[in-house]
Amino acid sequence: MKKLYQLAMAFMAAATLTFTGCSDSIEYEPAPGVEGEGVFFPEGTSQTIVLDATSGTFTMDIYRSNAGAAYEAPLTVTYGEGAEGLFNVPTTASFAEGANVATLTVTYDNIVRDQVYEITVSANDGTPYGTQAMTFSVSWPENWTVVSTEAVLVDQLYSGWGVSNLEISGITVEKHPEQNKYRFRSPYDNSYFQAMIGADVFGDDFEAPYIILDGEMYADEVPGSYAIAPTALGFQVDETGAAVAMSDWVTIGSVAGYLSTSEGPILPGNPNYPLGSYDEATKMFDLGTVFHHFMLSGQEYYDTPSGWQLWLDPTLRVTDYERDFTWINMPGYGGNYTSTLEGLENKVWMQAIQQADGETLFRFPDLYAEGHPIYFNIDFETGKISLPDDLMQNTGLTSFGNDVYVRLTSGGGSSYDAQTGLITLAMTFYLVDEVKDTDAEGNETVTLVESAVLAEATETFEMGGEAAMLQPNKSIDDYVGTWEVTLTDGEITRNIPVTITKYNERSLNVSGLSFTGMPDDILLGYDAESGLLTFYPQPTTTPFELPGVGTVILGAASFNSATTGYDMESESFTGGLTEDGKLKFINSSLNQGVWDSMIFLLFNTQGSLLGMASGYWNNLDWSPYTGGTSTLALQQQPLSMEAPFKALTKQMVPRRTYKTELNMKATPATQIRSRQATEAPQVMLMKK
Repeated sequence: MKKLYQLAMAFMAAATLTFTGCSDSIEYEPAPGVEGEGVFFPEGTSQTIVLDATSGTFTMDIYRSNAGAAYEAPLTVTYGEGAEGLFNVPTTASFAEGANVATLTVTYDNIVRDQVYEITVSANDGTPYGTQAMTFSVSWPENWTVVSTEAVLVDQLYSGWGVSNLEISGITVEKHPEQNKYRFRSPYDNSYFQAMIGADVFGDDFEAPYIILDGEMYADEVPGSYAIAPTALGFQVDETGAAVAMSDWVTIGSVAGYLSTSEGPILPGNPNYPLGSYDEATKMFDLGTVFHHFMLSGQEYYDTPSGWQLWLDPTLRVTDYERDFTWINMPGYGGNYTSTLEGLENKVWMQAIQQADGETLFRFPDLYAEGHPIYFNIDFETGKISLPDDLMQNTGLTSFGNDVYVRLTSGGGSSYDAQTGLITLAMTFYLVDEVKDTDAEGNETVTLVESAVLAEATETFEMGGEAAMLQPNKSIDDYVGTWEVTLTDGEITRNIPVTITKYNERSLNVSGLSFTGMPDDILLGYDAESGLLTFYPQPTTTPFELPGVGTVILGAASFNSATTGYDMESESFTGGLTEDGKLKFINSSLNQGVWDSMIFLLFNTQGSLLGMASGYWNNLDWSPYTGGTSTLALQQQPLSMEAPFKALTKQMVPRRTYKTELNMKATPATQIRSRQATEAPQVMLMKK
């Protein structure tokens, strides 16, 4: 496609040279035996006329066979849609005595940018040896300026299917000649889909449409913002990730300005769904919250993955541990984190751990404060722990209003014990100063330098402690069968049979869990490496008709019986088999909340919550089914969240309670460095 595009642009450039100035002469030898003047357009006359202004003139040449006396040749001019009144083409061609060519001067005024106008000119006194009538396409195209041919798109289209932060390089980006707009061809071609699903989607004649970053659309409401209008990219994706060609399917666009929630339209400036922005220092577009419009069981849905970026100059990129790595949730590997740092409200809490795909790099998400992960490397052969060399890590903690950073304590003390899964981190918590300077190009630089040390602490993490009661390395087939699940409304408790079947090599299908008689199939993810399961909140796969309500769909959610709170977004359970043969689900360390059960909710096809599907929820310990029929014979509750809830009495793993202000006395870094004979770590943050 790139070659075709370049050829097309070369043709347009040639057309510009042909029709925006005085025409070169065309050699002509008249054919014998022509009667009359024989006015015609010669073969090879380009019918594409490219202009360079909204008003002005251009010329076209017309010929005659008899180069005799002066002659006014009558012409018939027909204007296409929108052209009449904007163009004035002479209705006669004036041939001088002895001349066989006449020049027509066409005037035009107030034409619209990038619109094609058609004008047909016919000679009344024609000849069979030439073209008597010719239709010209006239336009003033938007001559976009190329600003990058090596741009990198950080793609999130398939993040819902496990492919996040995919880098697509070699993208050509152009800027509008007059407006604050940028565009690039959609990178979603057959090579993309071969990588995603192993199949072609488009025919050989497919031309990828443009994706436009529009800085004009909401400039008044949100200055400096860039929006992507709802854009048809030529394909549609379904819940399996499979794609089919569909020319008019709106695929992506900015969430703000186009989508709505149950509370109303999402307006530009909504902080939860930001529009795009541009960083001049790094020449990077953050595309904001972009929707992916796809099909789920015959219904239209919108996924809203974040993290889309477009880098015009890849050389300006610095390592971003959130952006540049795909972080894999490790089912069952969360555990208890124990801290000795003074001033923290918690000393022991359940902590998640994630691994960068294909790397020995790990992170603790939301370790000391929400939104502040801590990264570290593990050498599994030596048990050595190290922090990334070029990274000063902000803990999210503060001391008297100053940000607190962390590094490994000089002299060691950090290690990983493969036998016990225990990670020991000898940590130094410190403050930093900003040092400003100017580089050789005149750009202002900001460097962080360690200025004071607050404390040294030894932190430990028991990796895998979260699932210590679950048996690892189980086959997916070990979970297949019928299980007896405890169901309760908080007052009455009974058991129901639930069926688990194998859906594919990575997931299991669960049916009967809702006790509603409605289609309630959900999926459990299977991790082959650990042999454990994951339950994520999810809509079921089959819409159905509910009398008096309409078309509805069930959704399985994580539930807290004490607070009656629920989550339909991301809060998950880790599942596995215990030594006594039960299937047990435990609250994942990745969660922000505490959940003790599963519940089914009822939604309309627009995604609005209608209420509970029943007044019952499921306990998280399932036993092998011993036969017989269900002992539960209760009436379904009304669609209301006012069911007679009663909290379950269970031991729940503690969660981190964030107290981020430490207010600790600091020791100047110069004293620490002289004692340890080390240099303060430094890192350049940005260019302005």
